[in-house]
Amino acid sequence: MGKKQNNRKDEGGIEMKYNDSIQMKTLLMLFILLIAGVITGIIVSIASLSALYTRVGQSEKVIEIWPSFSTNFTIETIIICMNLVLLIALLWSYRKDFKKTKSPFLLGLILFFLVLLIQSLLSIPLLNLLTSIITIGARQGFFYILLGYQSAIFSIIAHLFETVALVILFYISMR
Repeated sequence: MGKKQNNRKDEGGIEMKYNDSIQMKTLLMLFILLIAGVITGIIVSIASLSALYTRVGQSEKVIEIWPSFSTNFTIETIIICMNLVLLIALLWSYRKDFKKTKSPFLLGLILFFLVLLIQSLLSIPLLNLLTSIITIGARQGFFYILLGYQSAIFSIIAHLFETVALVILFYISMR
């Protein structure tokens, strides 16, 4: 009887080590994906802002609001890029599982992630600015577009909540 208990403890110990290993791999993968999203967001943001700044010109009004605009633009771009990377990773994982199981539930999740991916792509700040510029007009409306965009804190918060939800879903899915 004592041996069975010891075997269970050993098996439990092995199982615990295995679970800890999976948990560490999941956390490491999550960290790497988030860093990849941050790096992608920084690159996209820098390229977009430099192109936008040369196009906007250096009027006194623009120079006055540029720091807060560029900060919000950069933060939102980084958060959205993190979401995009997480969504692509989740899509890849669920696609792999769907190929094995052909589960309708997994197909539903894949479609859900595709819709979220499209939503995130359409939320990229540069795309919003370009559509505003086309609508309002290039030189005439730049200041008002930038002015309106610098107060987009609620949009940033909404994307941040999406990031938290995707991190939780990724962590649970990979376990």
